[in-house]
Amino acid sequence: MTTKHYGITYNGRHSFDDEGLLLLNERSIGIPNKKKVTVQVPFSNDVYDFSTVYGGQLYEQRKLTYSIQIQNDIYGTKEAMNFTKTKAINWLMGTTGYAKLVDDAYPGFYFLAEVQGNSDFKEDWSHGVLKVTFTAYPFMISEKAEGNDIWDDINFDLDVLQDVSFDVSDETDVMLYNNGIALARPEITATAPFKLTLNGTEHDISVGSRTYDYFTLDEVNEIHVKGTGRLSFNWHKELL
Repeated sequence: MTTKHYGITYNGRHSFDDEGLLLLNERSIGIPNKKKVTVQVPFSNDVYDFSTVYGGQLYEQRKLTYSIQIQNDIYGTKEAMNFTKTKAINWLMGTTGYAKLVDDAYPGFYFLAEVQGNSDFKEDWSHGVLKVTFTAYPFMISEKAEGNDIWDDINFDLDVLQDVSFDVSDETDVMLYNNGIALARPEITATAPFKLTLNGTEHDISVGSRTYDYFTLDEVNEIHVKGTGRLSFNWHKELL
């Protein structure tokens, strides 16, 4: 029976399968803090919270920390260990800006992250531990788009079975559910012009595929649709 080596895939390479590096159990997946915008009412204990004035709670970036065992099993020398360390550091730091990071312990999701600081290396002659800290986008993102109906892929704790494509003749009402914690901004594909009314606001949808800045999905979204043609919504839920 083959032993599974949990690791991360980053910059297009897996820590064990491609780099031959063993991740230790000292991983830390940080929980992002909420960004709060509050105003104290003068001469009162009341506090007004304006954190969601533009829709949805905002969060700070999160930290992901991994400890990687560094050694060279072939030569077992200090020089070989330093070569392995250099190779690992260049792999992990060889990106500019956020890049996709897949952690095997979180199947079906990925992070957007970059090594930015607070990393260090502790050595004991011919081996050592490289501690790497990523700064990441607050949410982990689903690999699957909403509306995926492959039975074996469904997570009954996190997923919603729903239609996200509709054939419309004249007008109708449709319901979309966003099971993520962040507001979703779907890519809308239309074969004809449509007018969508969501939460009392009307949006003009043109032919083709486009993301509209002010068309966002909260938890439960009843949308009134006017037009004739096919209309599809594409988004990936985001969770903490």
